[in-house]
Amino acid sequence: MESNLTRYKGNFLECAKQIAKAGQRMATAREIIIDRIFLGKGSAYSSEEGWLQEGTAKINGVYYWCLGEYTPTTQNAQKAVDVNHTYQYLALTEDIKLGGELALVAIQRIANEDKNKLPERRRVLIPEIQKTFSIDAVDSGEVDIMRFLTRDAKLAKDYGQFIKQKQGIEEVSFYQIARNVLGNVSAGISLSELADMRISNFYAYMRDFHDFEGSLLGAQIDSGSRFVEPIVEAPNPEYLAIIEMLLKNRPKK
Repeated sequence: MESNLTRYKGNFLECAKQIAKAGQRMATAREIIIDRIFLGKGSAYSSEEGWLQEGTAKINGVYYWCLGEYTPTTQNAQKAVDVNHTYQYLALTEDIKLGGELALVAIQRIANEDKNKLPERRRVLIPEIQKTFSIDAVDSGEVDIMRFLTRDAKLAKDYGQFIKQKQGIEEVSFYQIARNVLGNVSAGISLSELADMRISNFYAYMRDFHDFEGSLLGAQIDSGSRFVEPIVEAPNPEYLAIIEMLLKNRPKK
């Protein structure tokens, strides 16, 4: 069996450009986890750590996990790459927006609108556990972050059983932005590889989008998952061509 996902290498923006040029979109955490379960340790994303399209934010000391559409680092890829060159977090200043709204306002608003929904139905999640933590792999289905990322409580549980029973991984860890980071900031999420180290961790503090050795997966636009349109700065013709391609291939609703 072959993966339905394609790996792209480079910094985050370069990967996004390659994905757009190929007529694809960024793969979701759900798709990556499904890929791992069906194809196992040797699948496209299992063998190497890589970024997710989803991301996180810390606003007024509260942690938020966001779908790609509502992730400032994904939607402001150029700025994220620029600030990450010095390993700084993307500060949620007045120029960082989501759909024309201040990002920090939009994230808090959406989290509040979705607070009574199941984790797998939320667009922005405020995790119940507001710190870095680990859980037994078989308990994955009980963790709101896993249900949020997989968009399915059963899939969250299945993944935990898979990594424990098939890969010998005992725990899953969720690493948050450090408490001592000042201000309101956004970070990327990276999922560790399934390798001899026997870990399956979600690193939600990533500030390495500048890394040309980075990794991002693309998926076919017509595969029925969420569409993420990375926003790039500057009216550069190359960038405008990318956006034009993305819009042209947007799935019809």
